[in-house]
Amino acid sequence: MERVCYKAERWAAAMQLYEHAIAHIESGASRAYRLGDLYARRGTVQLNFLAQLDAAIESFQKVVEVDSQPEAAIKTLEDLCRRRDDWQPLIAAYEHRAETQRDSQRRVSALRAAAVVARDHGQDTRQSVVINRKLLEVDPKDAGAAAALERFYEDNQDRSGLIEILKLRLLHADNQAASVELLKRIARVSEEGARDVET
Repeated sequence: MERVCYKAERWAAAMQLYEHAIAHIESGASRAYRLGDLYARRGTVQLNFLAQLDAAIESFQKVVEVDSQPEAAIKTLEDLCRRRDDWQPLIAAYEHRAETQRDSQRRVSALRAAAVVARDHGQDTRQSVVINRKLLEVDPKDAGAAAALERFYEDNQDRSGLIEILKLRLLHADNQAASVELLKRIARVSEEGARDVET
């Protein structure tokens, strides 16, 4: 049916076919097709034959969210974001992937990627902070996220935020020497910046 629709350039019929197939898979009625593959095919028709850019972006976002190997969709989404100079769709896709994936390593990878895109292309630096905090919740030992948050809080002279991150790192320190260094930093920041004598 798909082949016939393509040959006859019956794009409305092809879209209807994809909608039915996606609904069928998402309801759990069948596992005959990979959901990510269906969304990718739908997005390709929307992008290349129907000139529905927003709809195509949504389709490729779904591929990133649900597919086990979404590299091709990520590349397409990156191109679309670059073309529009709007990177929020890609950031949102990575965040949704992190929320829906069961595998913790995939969740961590998605959040790391989202943090990089937010840092490099985001309009609001706080978005990168929010994503890095989510990343530390999933993987408290992520050195990159911790370093990025420390830099942000230092640059913005937010002593309480910095102390909070240092305490979180302290909870997951690997050895005594690392714990001692973190305790010294917490003491210094509390004394010099926050004027928190008790801490």
